[in-house]
Amino acid sequence: MTEMVEMDLSGEKINEINFSGASLRQCRFDKTVLRNCDFTGADIRGASFKGADLRSCTLDQLNLSLADFKGAKIDLTQAVAFAETFGVKVFP
Repeated sequence: MTEMVEMDLSGEKINEINFSGASLRQCRFDKTVLRNCDFTGADIRGASFKGADLRSCTLDQLNLSLADFKGAKIDLTQAVAFAETFGVKVFP
């Protein structure tokens, strides 16, 4: 497992990085543009993605309630996953 605890990657442009299974506790991705990154199963406890652009990223198997996503840009499929995490039922 990759350890990146407490790293500050705010404002960066990050492309095609596999963060799956990584420990990203307390990391900061504020206003970071992330393209085609995979966060499947990553430990995001206490991480901050404020204002980050995550629209092309894989966010599977995450506990989304453990990180701060205020102002983050996500796509429609990701929005459904976020809603379901917080108990919202989405209908077509």
